[in-house]
Parts: sequence; C-alpha cells; structure tokens
Amino acid sequence: MNNISIRPRILMFAPRFRPLAKEISAEALVNRKLALVMLNAGWDIDIITWNVQNIGKPVVESSWDEPWIPLKNHTHELPYKNGMSRTLNGIAKIAFNSVRYGFILKGIGILDKEIALALKLHNKEPYDFVISRANPESAHLPALFFSRKTGAPWIANWNDPAPSYFPEPYIKEKQSFFHKLFLKRVSLAADYHTFPSDRLGKYIAAYIDEDISDKSLTVPHVAMKFDIKSGQTRDKRSFIISYAGYLDHKIRKIDTFLKAFSIFIKKYNLSDCAKLRIICDNDAKLLELAQNSGIAGNIEFTGQLSYIDSLKAMSGSDILLIIEAQLKEGIFLPSKLSDYVQTGHHILALSPKTGAVNDVLSNGGGTVVDPGASADEIASLLGELYEGSKAGRLSSSERLFEYFCPDKIISLYESIFVKLQKKRGLNVI
Repeated sequence: MNNISIRPRILMFAPRFRPLAKEISAEALVNRKLALVMLNAGWDIDIITWNVQNIGKPVVESSWDEPWIPLKNHTHELPYKNGMSRTLNGIAKIAFNSVRYGFILKGIGILDKEIALALKLHNKEPYDFVISRANPESAHLPALFFSRKTGAPWIANWNDPAPSYFPEPYIKEKQSFFHKLFLKRVSLAADYHTFPSDRLGKYIAAYIDEDISDKSLTVPHVAMKFDIKSGQTRDKRSFIISYAGYLDHKIRKIDTFLKAFSIFIKKYNLSDCAKLRIICDNDAKLLELAQNSGIAGNIEFTGQLSYIDSLKAMSGSDILLIIEAQLKEGIFLPSKLSDYVQTGHHILALSPKTGAVNDVLSNGGGTVVDPGASADEIASLLGELYEGSKAGRLSSSERLFEYFCPDKIISLYESIFVKLQKKRGLNVI
C-alpha cells in the first residue's frame, strides 16, 4: 500500500461505464463523468467494466468520442453474456462461481475474470483505493474480494436502493436470503460508503440494518462545464420544455402533466410554438396519452443521442423537467439534475416537497411542485414560468453548479482518502 499522495492510484469497478453512440445508461454516464473528473485532477485511474453482449444479437461497440476519449486507455472491458443462464456453459459457470464465492447474484458468472484482471493490474502497479459503483449492486462483488486479497481500502457507492427495497409506489423485487447476506457483507466489509443524497444514504442504512454513519459520506453526481451551443434559431414565441430520458408513465403521473401542458397551450395560444421535448426514443404509450390530451403535435422525441448531442438538446430549451413518482420522501437525486445544471436553464421538478431534489432546488435555480398536484395547478405554474422566461425573470440553475462541481467532488473524495489512510496508520503526504 502506497502512502497517499497528490496523485492517488484508483481501481474502479463499474459494470455500466462504456460509452455508446446513443447514450442509454444514466449509470454509465455518471460513472464516466466521475472518472473523467478524477483523471483531470491528475489522478491515476483504471476502470473494469462490462461489455454487455446479448446472446443472438449483434455486439454493440463502444463509441469513444468526445469528451470520453481520455478514458479509453484506462478502461478495461470484459465481455458479459446477457442471457448466459439460458446456455449449458453459462449455467455451469454461474453454478461454479456461486459455490466458489458464496453468492448468487447477477454478474457472478464473470466475477473470476474481474478479480483476475484486477489482480493483474494491481501486481503491475499497486492501487491505493478501490471504488465500486452500483448500480448494479454486483459492482461490489469484485471489490469485496479484491480488497480482501490486496488490503486496498474499499469505497462502495450506491446510486439507488436494492431492487427489493425500492419505496412505494415502485414494484419491489422479491429478496432472497443470499441477497440479504450479500448486502450485509458489503455494508460491513466496505471501508466507506458514498451516496448521491443524504436521504438515500439514510434509507439504505435503515434496510441494511447497520450503523454506517461513521463511514459514509454524501457525494453528489458531478457536473462539468462544456462549451455547448444548441445551434438552433428560435422563434421569439417558442417555448420548449425538455425532459432527458425515458418517462415512466406506469409510476409517474405523466397523464396529469400532459393535461396541464394542454391547458397551458390553449390558454396562451401556443399550439404552434410550445413543445415538450423528450430526449429519448419514441414512446407509443406516451404519444397515446398526448393524443388523448390533444397535444400529440406538441410532443417531440429526439431519439437516443450521444451525450454531447443530448446537452445541445437541453441547451436549446427554456425549461428542463424532472418528474418523480409520488413518494412520501424523495430519496433519489436524479443524475439528470447535474446535467441540467450544466446548461444553466431553470428547472421544473414535479418532486416531493420532502425530498432530495427539493433540498437542492430550494437554493434557487428551479421550481418544485408536488407530483400529486392537479392539472390546473401545474398549468397555472407553467403559465408563470412561461411569462417569467419571456421577461427574463427566471433564476438560473447555474447558481447550483458549485454543489456538483468537480472541485467539490474531488475534495470530498480526498477527505475520504485521508480518513482511510489515517485509519490504517499510513502517512498522509
């Protein structure tokens, strides 16, 4: 183990990481942004990730375009056969590794390869720290065994609860004995835990049923500055609200928002000027709901875009939208919030008043309304935002950038590194 220096050497296990021509994974995106910020800070980092290959379908190659090019030579992809449990060889491999390592979990089939690669890299030049980035939770498996083998301090990150512990109204997966055992092992073995919000950290600690308060820290998703311009010529009356990602109409009250958008459009006579831009592939059900509200022509799907192109789509908007499920407490800090802040545009969040999103937006740069608000209430708010936008009165989310900025995130990790090194009796340089 090296003494900590201004250039720590880090191994990151992140099953979702590699860039695709069409960005589809928020988990992969936040992991890449963090790794890039660490690399830009002068840190030495390697990432072990999955190259998911669906059996019977063409392999989707990684797309190493800007801004991810600097990460290419630091990324080690391992083929992961999605559906391997349907083949005899796959079943045998899963069974063997499950017995060998004592867990039954997604990703167990390539755990031996992850550990072998990590040890090979470590033997060439030892790592100071290992970071595992969930979701999926199986990111913690190789880190657990690698840390035990090498003694490298381990930081386990959790971006979401376990699928079996999602709060209502989400549908929970059935939890197995092995999964509960796994969570307990990770909570005890990891030297430190990080969460994107305080509320999520407390929620996870409660169901793990372990007091990890003395070895946990809130580390928000990182935001970065990019020189992005939409390149669009806008009509002065145009009003564009953009939402990044898939809008889950089974959990979120999308129909209420669409009715509100319809009321707003009619009141301000904006049928030719107002758009709800969904930065995602076409969604037939969403279009059906929009048709029922008479605004199908005001819905625009961009299709899946690269990260830079998605930022351009956000930048060419007036308002950026977050819609959460109607939760008793909003424990999630959506990764899109850090992307939105990068544009500086005002944010409209249908989010619990008691929640992580409201905790951030209460500092300005956004407007929060309860997800259970009526269509009339939301329509009235849209009118206020429209008038404020045209008059230049809306607060910019740029003021929130420092909450997510690279310097802050690096400083938070440095504080963890110092604590872990001191705990192990090593000198801090």
